[in-house]
Amino acid sequence: MTINTSAMKKQMIVQIFIFIFILMAFSVSAYAESNVEIISIQGGFDGTYKVGGWTPVTITVKNPGEDFEGEIQIIADSQMYEFKSAYSQPLNLAKNAEKQVTIHVPVSKTRASIDVQILQNNKVLIEQKYYFKKALNPNTLMIGALADNISGLRYLSGADFGNKNFSVQGELTQLSDKTFPANNKVLENFNVILINDFDVSTLNEEKKQNLIKWVEDGGLLVLASGPNYKKVYNGLPDHLKIAEVKGEGTLMSLDALQEYTGKNTTAVPASMQVSLLNTVKDNELVIQDGVPLIVQQKFGNGFIYCFAFDPGLEPFSTWQGANLAVWQNMVNSTVIGSVTGESWNSKMQYEFYHAMNNALRYIPSIKMPSFVLLLSIIGAFILVVGPINYFVLKKKDKREWAWVTIPAIVVIFSLGIYIIGFGTRFSSAVCSIVSIVEFKNDSKSVDVAAHTGLFNPKRGTLKISTSKDVEVDFTANPYIDRGYVGPAEEQQKKIISKFTLGDQPTVEFYDKGIWDFSSFIMNKKVSFPDGINNRVVISNNAVKGSIQNNTGFKIQDAFIVIGSSFAKIGDIDIAETKELDHPLEYINSARNDNYQLLNGIFGNNTRNSAFKIDDEWRVNQQRRSVFEYYNMMSNRRTGDNTKPVIYGWSDVDLQFEVYANEKPAQKYYQNLIVMPLELNFNAGETIQLPYGFINSKVDSTEGNVRVNPDPYNRGGIEIENSGKAVFKFSIPSQIEVESFTIDWFAQYMKFQPNNTLGILNHQTGNWDEITSYYHVDKDIVSQYISEDNEIKIVFDVSSQGDANNPAIKRGYSGMIPMPDIELEGVVR
Repeated sequence: MTINTSAMKKQMIVQIFIFIFILMAFSVSAYAESNVEIISIQGGFDGTYKVGGWTPVTITVKNPGEDFEGEIQIIADSQMYEFKSAYSQPLNLAKNAEKQVTIHVPVSKTRASIDVQILQNNKVLIEQKYYFKKALNPNTLMIGALADNISGLRYLSGADFGNKNFSVQGELTQLSDKTFPANNKVLENFNVILINDFDVSTLNEEKKQNLIKWVEDGGLLVLASGPNYKKVYNGLPDHLKIAEVKGEGTLMSLDALQEYTGKNTTAVPASMQVSLLNTVKDNELVIQDGVPLIVQQKFGNGFIYCFAFDPGLEPFSTWQGANLAVWQNMVNSTVIGSVTGESWNSKMQYEFYHAMNNALRYIPSIKMPSFVLLLSIIGAFILVVGPINYFVLKKKDKREWAWVTIPAIVVIFSLGIYIIGFGTRFSSAVCSIVSIVEFKNDSKSVDVAAHTGLFNPKRGTLKISTSKDVEVDFTANPYIDRGYVGPAEEQQKKIISKFTLGDQPTVEFYDKGIWDFSSFIMNKKVSFPDGINNRVVISNNAVKGSIQNNTGFKIQDAFIVIGSSFAKIGDIDIAETKELDHPLEYINSARNDNYQLLNGIFGNNTRNSAFKIDDEWRVNQQRRSVFEYYNMMSNRRTGDNTKPVIYGWSDVDLQFEVYANEKPAQKYYQNLIVMPLELNFNAGETIQLPYGFINSKVDSTEGNVRVNPDPYNRGGIEIENSGKAVFKFSIPSQIEVESFTIDWFAQYMKFQPNNTLGILNHQTGNWDEITSYYHVDKDIVSQYISEDNEIKIVFDVSSQGDANNPAIKRGYSGMIPMPDIELEGVVR
């Protein structure tokens, strides 16, 4: 039988084409059934966003077709120049279902737009562009009002909340239980949050905790009472209740408000409905008129104000000039009162993060083979390939075999060296994990933040994930070298990374190089055997008392920091109670900056010779960078007084699992242990407070004076030619001061002596002249302590230059650091 091979080939080709056509048709029909629609996109807050911040984007989608499984993503800024990133979430929709999805993205440009995409099997099915309506300057004072009606608060929007040095425009945004940010980075857009005529119990617990943290990190929270106080206080976390409401009443005179605002207008309202506030805790009464009208309290690095009235109701809402003046005074004394100019709104977190970035790049060196072993192998090779090989071949009279034996010897020794060196290579990703374990008194569990830097030994796409028991933010604290923009072809790439959000977040970085650095932050709660509750005293320039290690692991190289002084106390074993009697080493914060504190604790060997770099040096430098980061961040949270804190280190594995391309990464831990200490105040005892324990604050300024918020130099002021600045020390109320010493040294003062330093004499009301180092003993100390236990000092310079001879009293130009104080007293 004859087989027609040509016909068979044609038939097979036809069948293949038919098969491919069926597959394509099936694929097209499968996607055709996925008729998911984008119904609407709402970006920011009613289309408004703050440039440089994170903003929510809510997408409403509908599925009229069959059940759909895919993902929805937004292409937005990556926080790295012109690069883009994808922010993705899984999208599962049943037939005929409708769903709202909220994704938070960074937006760093004006006139910004984003692309919203729906994907299935990595194929884009739908893409729609969204344009934001309004961009806010990063220094806009953004006020979020949790209120059912904000019509009476419109006077806040567009108002100027600045001071004599600069202007700050306000922007009012209405929030609800649904639109109140659940994401901390989005919440950071707001500088002020007002809760007014709003039922706080409608907020879920996560949002309430976010609100507490937001205030602690520097926010200004305003609680409005008035006739609807029950709605405001219903469900409000106990931590935020700085006053109790005993009932309601009518305020017949508004003279106190008029005096506070300085608005002497004839259109003063006759009366106003108020709540009867009963102040609790350590409140400061701001305004009272028979009853408290405004009270405030420092809360972490932020403030809480409580109004006895509703600022959105008449007569206050229509009391032109006075209503806004109350807010301006409040804002200037809190969120923008201590800074100036274009930098006022900067949280400066990224400025500090370079220290953490440095810490994450320190990993132990590769364990190299013994130097003696390497010398022995090289020596053996020289002997074998040279004289031994020669004499053996000569004895056998086979010297022509050298062309075979020499390559063979080289191969054998090379293979041996490769086998020895094989164990030194990294075959998997390596990550450096720096955990900050910050205890609180009586707490048996701690929220641990694990800063992580990962290095991958392979080129290409890097996918990072963690275990499910860890909360991870792959977009948190990315350190960016502002001097690097990459080659032109790299800048033109549309997407450099993809963040998949949801219950199990992951990140994919594309086109990563070998050993490229990637950083992120993991968080989880870690339990410990017992709480931490240690107390110390300061006597004769030494810290005394006892501390107990209840952490469950050994604490290494511990030290105590109290203000600008520190004491090294060494290792503390598990469950050990260590008795303290350690002298304090003083770092004068007025004479030096925070680098001097770092040098005192870790030594000044940051630039070591390459021949002296070893693992001990690396660990010390890593610890220095970690402490620098934490110290700078905690300085932002510090109030008037600084608590003593014990710091220590541990390399214990806290079980943060990290995977690079589905494979476990090799981990190296460096944990900073932070334990607060209570300073004993026993009635009748003499107590010493070292330099740096009581922080000075700028109380007022005049003339060409700017506040300098540089945390590395403990703040201070800048004066150009002439001006005056008053600084205030707030002494703990339970201490009766017997003597104190002011230390206020600056090189500028030495080179520009055209200034006057003074201390306020409360008996005479005059400024008594002092020197930069000035001691006041107990014979006259009462003259300089106010009824509120405050000490005020002044730096004053006036320009009296002569036009013909400007060198004569030409004024003063430069920075003046914050003054420092050391005092001794008796506990009342």
